[in-house]
Amino acid sequence: MGLGNASWYFCDQTLATDSECVLSEDESRHAIQVKRIGEGDALVVFNGHGKFAVGEVVSLSRRTHELRVRLQQVDTQPRPQQLSIAFSVPKGDRQSTLIDMCVQLGVGSIQPLKLRYSSVNWKDSYLQRWQRIAVSACKQSRRAWLPEFLPQWTLAEVLDGIGNQHDSMPTTILHGDQDGQFIPMQNPDILTRPSLYLIIGPEAGFDDSEKRMLLRYGSSPVNASPYVLRTETAAVALVALIGALHRSSINETDRKS
Repeated sequence: MGLGNASWYFCDQTLATDSECVLSEDESRHAIQVKRIGEGDALVVFNGHGKFAVGEVVSLSRRTHELRVRLQQVDTQPRPQQLSIAFSVPKGDRQSTLIDMCVQLGVGSIQPLKLRYSSVNWKDSYLQRWQRIAVSACKQSRRAWLPEFLPQWTLAEVLDGIGNQHDSMPTTILHGDQDGQFIPMQNPDILTRPSLYLIIGPEAGFDDSEKRMLLRYGSSPVNASPYVLRTETAAVALVALIGALHRSSINETDRKS
């Protein structure tokens, strides 16, 4: 039984070869009512920690929305590039767009950022919504790793945190800035470091003190367009460009070695 075009489902359990797992009520309902999954059908189960497995439906209940899966060989997906993003929270559904697309593109950690010109006050209810969106994005992109969601911090707290881990994991810091360097013109060597941190401000931008702080911590200003972008547009465009350039740099290094 291969992966093929089998649908992916999240199961927050330890996955083991030749064992059974029970999907959550929400996942089971989606499989039964939307995907019309039946006994004997194949699907893929992942646990958000890199483990995934092809499985076969052994039983289901349309009344209680319980779906039981017999797992075949459990595999581990390579961990994606350690790309983290901190951003000023955009309004309304634009949050969903940002989270969905950044998770599909492989972002490893996501952190809301409090800046002077931030226009949205953080609410704890956002986190549960973001987690649901992340699960859906992983299923869509066939990604077995859920991102880590970090608490909202100020810019100083974020930069201090990056600085404290720099000795153990050299980190490239980039921040979105219309006047920054076009991202493909960046030194490709910095994109091969073990950890990259991207910081995105609100549409009004960073204030002068925030810009000075970013530069003091060694962050490089970058842009993806000559135009002023919304927060979610800038985030997705820069994440996509960074990921493409990172893969290109790694491939070029492998070719030369």
